[in-house]
Amino acid sequence: MSERKGKKRPKSYYIKCANKKPKRDSWKLEAGMKGFLVTCNNNEKGAVRDAYNILNEYADKLYGPEKESSGSKEDEDLSEEEEEEDIEKAMKKEVDEIKESKHELRRFQNTNTKAKNLIFIRTTIPDPSQLAHSILSDLWETKVQKSRFAIRLLPIAGTCRAEEDEVKKLGKELFTPIFQTPFGEGYNFSIIVKIRNNNGLGRDSVIPALAGIIKDLNPLHRVNHDKPDFVVLVEVAQSVCCLGIVKDFFKFKKYNLQEVVKTNSENVSIKQGNLNREESSCAVSSYVTPEEDAKSNLSQETTEVEEVKCEETKDAHISVIPDNDIEDGNNLVEGSAKDDLLIPESESEKQANEKDGSTSTCCDKTTGAVLKVNDSTENT
Repeated sequence: MSERKGKKRPKSYYIKCANKKPKRDSWKLEAGMKGFLVTCNNNEKGAVRDAYNILNEYADKLYGPEKESSGSKEDEDLSEEEEEEDIEKAMKKEVDEIKESKHELRRFQNTNTKAKNLIFIRTTIPDPSQLAHSILSDLWETKVQKSRFAIRLLPIAGTCRAEEDEVKKLGKELFTPIFQTPFGEGYNFSIIVKIRNNNGLGRDSVIPALAGIIKDLNPLHRVNHDKPDFVVLVEVAQSVCCLGIVKDFFKFKKYNLQEVVKTNSENVSIKQGNLNREESSCAVSSYVTPEEDAKSNLSQETTEVEEVKCEETKDAHISVIPDNDIEDGNNLVEGSAKDDLLIPESESEKQANEKDGSTSTCCDKTTGAVLKVNDSTENT
């Protein structure tokens, strides 16, 4: 048998390790935070980078650049006398500054949510919803895509433990400045709940509780899921509940950084495509090929020839009646108005009438009556 390597550890060692508390994660999602929830698709590092770039760009416009740490300013103001201090004191001072800088909060800091494809960016700015609305409104107007991996950017006004009483307490605190309106003024609101990795809190209990708080502040507030003025976001990740209140939620495609730019640009391209189609259809309809032009000319010539032939036949078959009055019973009709309604006489009838020398007969097309026409005229 092979000899054992080393000695067996005593039982007290294992008891000590079991009772040892794990190190506290200082960048963990906890209650009492505010910031931004960022969703992504499998590339969390790229999404964090995109979120940092976008948030810092627009935060510098709204709030100015971030203040530098106190340690860097002190380093710039070092005098020659401080440089000549002992090496031990200088090393100790640097260590103290590093420890202090760890506890200082940056304007935007990534935290651990312990959920896949979900990132929480902690912030120190007073109103995250204002910054998020300014970002999405600018993307809506400029149509410039600035995110590659980050998908949605949801502002979170506060966090608490995922318990119904804690959610009510935080909701009342956040709803009072917005939904406590004067009498006669009410808003349309909607509540959207998303729960991840948690079975203790259900949407059926959260929605009525938060809606009741809003109704207590002003009974004129109404639920409207189509065009709400404000949308209450409830995002639960394990044991932490995040609450946020946003405007223009459906206009900005649920605060989707990629769809906002895509849909707006698609609408513009569709309009341009429709205009181009209308112009092309007009041009095609107005264009006539040489063959069609020749056919149209031939058809016009044939119609003109047919009209001339019809006129010749009318002149040949219809007898011209002088401007004498035609008697039809008791009615007198002018001969010029009845030219088209008269049927010419046959040759035998003409010869018989010529022998009589006084009258000639014609038949009316419409009535079928026989008309007598006086041929004799007075010589002047």
